[in-house]
Amino acid sequence: PRPQQGGHRITEEYLTSLSPGDCVWRFRMTASQLCTLATALKIPDPFITGYRSRFSAVEALALLCARLRTAAEMYFLTILYERSQSAISDVVNELCEWLDERWKHLFNCDRDHLLHPTNLRRYA
Repeated sequence: PRPQQGGHRITEEYLTSLSPGDCVWRFRMTASQLCTLATALKIPDPFITGYRSRFSAVEALALLCARLRTAAEMYFLTILYERSQSAISDVVNELCEWLDERWKHLFNCDRDHLLHPTNLRRYA
């Protein structure tokens, strides 16, 4: 049987209600860092998935961070953050793709230097 969906929807108010330590434990960032990063990355607000689930930019980023932070089943996140497993899966996958597409010029910035694949093979 699947667990009951519950918990709290992730909002800026919810994040700021957490202690800094609890927020870092859940997301590896403080509430202010999550909000600042969502703005800096220019994540669309709302972030709408292909299946029409709507997330605030901060909620989408926080769910991605929570998913990357834990090795637990995704159903654990449904218990904590009042979203279905399929909606969490959609936003995590689509936000990863969006970030990769939007910021690929930064991910590929070191083509000829330290992180070039030929140099990485040589270092190994």
